[in-house]
Amino acid sequence: MLELSSLPSRLRDFHALWERKRGSRAFPARQDFPFEELVPWLGELHLIEVLPDDFRFKVFAGKSAARMGQEATGRLLSEFEPRWMAEDAARDYRQSVEGRMPIYADRSRREMDGRMYSWRRLILPLGQGEAVDHLFVCMEYDFI
Repeated sequence: MLELSSLPSRLRDFHALWERKRGSRAFPARQDFPFEELVPWLGELHLIEVLPDDFRFKVFAGKSAARMGQEATGRLLSEFEPRWMAEDAARDYRQSVEGRMPIYADRSRREMDGRMYSWRRLILPLGQGEAVDHLFVCMEYDFI
C-alpha cells in the first residue's frame, strides 16, 4: 500500500489528481487527463506505453532529458542507457503493471559510475477495463 505521507508534496498532488480521475475504478484511462490538467507536472512527467515485453516512452520528461543528457521520447526502455538505471525503472514499472497499483520509489543519494544520483518517482497505472496499457511516471530530482 502506498504511504501518501511519504510522498513529496508535488508527487502527492499528482497522486490526488490520479485518485480523482479513477473514481471507483482500479485506475483511470489516459484520456481522462486533459492536457491542461497535466501542465503543472509536464517537465517531470513521463507517459509510458506498456508493451508485452518492454516499455516505450511516449513522452520523456524534459527535466529527465536535461539531467540525463538524452531525449528518449519514442524509444524503448530496453534501449536506454545507462543499463542499471533502465533495469531499475523496469522493475518498478513491471511491479505497477502486475499489481495494477501506484508505486513510489525513492532513489535518494545513489552513487553509480562515479556520479551521485538522487530522484524519486511516482508510477501511476492507466488503462481501460482490467488491463494497464500506460503508466504516468512523475519524477522529482535532487540536484546534488
